[in-house]
Amino acid sequence: MSVAIVELAAWCDEFAAAEDRLFVAYGHWAHQPAAPGVQRRCAAACLTHGERAAAWRARRPQIPGLAPAPVMGGVADPNLGAIADLDATDANAASLLARYRAARERIDERLDAPTARLLDTILATP
Repeated sequence: MSVAIVELAAWCDEFAAAEDRLFVAYGHWAHQPAAPGVQRRCAAACLTHGERAAAWRARRPQIPGLAPAPVMGGVADPNLGAIADLDATDANAASLLARYRAARERIDERLDAPTARLLDTILATP
């Protein structure tokens, strides 16, 4: 089974936005006074989520008349709200991985190999 191209575009927009929010949240935590291990982990997660957001924007099919979602551009998303705690950020990241697993089950690599490879790469390096 695979997904329609318009649905794939929506997934790419949704996943890029979710990764952008995690990029901002982990970036916030990477700059907070904490144990050095926590700062390093958050800095590494920040980089990972930024790269994933860029990968989803690059993967998005270009469909005439269907504009992509706007990019956050490093500015905190007003819908992100207060970054309450690191545990909440970690829970959001885990929830996104669950959504990736569900998406991967719907992708047939014979029909959409690039999306299958991107999801496989993400799921192999949480």
